[in-house]
Amino acid sequence: QYLPLLRTERYAALGPIFSVAVERIEWRLIWEGSMVDITIDEGRVTTGDNSKPIHELEVELHSGGIEAVFAVARMLGDPVALRPMTESKADRGYQLARLSAPRSDAG
Repeated sequence: QYLPLLRTERYAALGPIFSVAVERIEWRLIWEGSMVDITIDEGRVTTGDNSKPIHELEVELHSGGIEAVFAVARMLGDPVALRPMTESKADRGYQLARLSAPRSDAG
């Protein structure tokens, strides 16, 4: 029902603001009766001629108690310097798009 609307001239210029390309490795770990998903993402977020690397290790609760997520994160953080982030790949894409957008001289 929305396809005819998107084919109008008004929406003809729509296109991607940014793209995200990652290679992903996933594991499911059982930790003290809980299931925890561990994901490593390596790639780039790109907009126009600008890009930023993505190096993420995600620890997410699949089922069970949230304490398992923190225990696994602490275990993984012992040999490697990790820092928590709440910024998504999309957040970084929009930020990069704002930084690369042409600036208007009008004030």
